[in-house]
Amino acid sequence: MTDQELKVFSYLLEEMTASQRADFEADLRRDPNLQRALEEASELLLGDETTSSPGPSTVTRRAVLESTKSQDTFTGFARRLASMFEISPEEAQSALDQIRNVPALPWRPFMTDGAFLLPITVGAHSSSQLRALVYLRAGTRIPMHRHDGEERMLLVAGYAEDDSGRLVCPGDEVVSAPGSQHSFTLQTDLACVFALRVSGNVEFVA
Repeated sequence: MTDQELKVFSYLLEEMTASQRADFEADLRRDPNLQRALEEASELLLGDETTSSPGPSTVTRRAVLESTKSQDTFTGFARRLASMFEISPEEAQSALDQIRNVPALPWRPFMTDGAFLLPITVGAHSSSQLRALVYLRAGTRIPMHRHDGEERMLLVAGYAEDDSGRLVCPGDEVVSAPGSQHSFTLQTDLACVFALRVSGNVEFVA
């Protein structure tokens, strides 16, 4: 496995220090080849080996699987989801494992065509806040909408760009204040997965 591939998977599995992560993200913004490598790695971690869609080479796939076989997929994200949703790491990993089952139940359609939601139930909190994983098919756009409560979004896989032109990458967390509004558009031919925690109502903006 090349040094670049090791860095990409260390980034996705959250094994980098804060300084290493900042340096990697700076390189990511100016290096198209690194962007593509990260896209392929995200696809590998999410992908179904029975799919016919193009992906990383067999040699790359085998090397990566060998290098990470002692780790659960999205282990780093499971820890972050557990903290974000106030659930156990095991419950968070179980939710992430459901990504392979989209769009079958318990996933359900969400907001717009190509978007699916997996609700996370957390006792009494579930009535006042939406906590969920959201899966967006390639090419999906979340239209402009306004929140009357705070929204937290953690990108797990894929890339998205908001209406201000900000690129959101795997591992990025976006916090939107009450009363704010935004839209998101996927920036590659890959699907997108993010964790969502939002209070209050959401209103589409014409």
